Amino acid sequence: MSFFYRRTFGGPVWKIPLDAGFGCPNADGTLSRFGCTFCNVASFSPARRRGNAHSDVMSQLLQGIEKRRRQRKADRFIAYFQAGTNTYADPRLLETLFEGVMRVPGIIGLAVGTRPDCLPDEILAVLQDVARRTWLSLEIGLQSSNDSTLRRINRGHGFAEFRDAVLRCHSRGLAVCVHVMLGLPGEGPEDHRATMQALSELPISGVKFHNTYVSKDTTLARLYEAGMYRPLSRDTYVETLIDCLE
Repeated sequence: MSFFYRRTFGGPVWKIPLDAGFGCPNADGTLSRFGCTFCNVASFSPARRRGNAHSDVMSQLLQGIEKRRRQRKADRFIAYFQAGTNTYADPRLLETLFEGVMRVPGIIGLAVGTRPDCLPDEILAVLQDVARRTWLSLEIGLQSSNDSTLRRINRGHGFAEFRDAVLRCHSRGLAVCVHVMLGLPGEGPEDHRATMQALSELPISGVKFHNTYVSKDTTLARLYEAGMYRPLSRDTYVETLIDCLE
């Protein structure tokens, strides 16, 4: 990503992770109350652990900027709405939130993490307006193109919903970065290659790879403790990643 940002912006850019407190239809009862088997948002969101994510967005942003200015002498930043499903909200709320962030000195772009089933046309219209005014990356979690895997991890959507979302984003000129997890339960090299092949046929701008790790208080953690799941070793993950890139 560092190379990409340098090439795109002509110099170093720092991402500031934010938690706006948005929920998820796969955990609030809309689709399911259990969420994805690997997910524990609080494990990577200090604001979520403090319980003040939604009211704390601007504070998170300003503190993150100040920290990187002090430590790295940085002056250009991307506001990264990372935790939760950041399009699972009223369009007017998102307009206000994104507008406020874009006005902060030093912010040169936004990255917005979400699910493919939380991108109705009225939300895409908001994102399209943002993209006209600043750099925007829409980061959509897919994890795998295998519908059996998606059911196994209780993802709450299939590949068809993802494909539809990507095509509608593309029709509005929105850049999509896809999140893929390697080492999900039941998956092997053929599944990873199939996911890469499926993505190569879609108009996406990038892929972000994640190794599947076990967070506390998740279904995946219980499987791990019962000896029913083991994450990829470091060497196997590296080999798998190389295979995907090739």
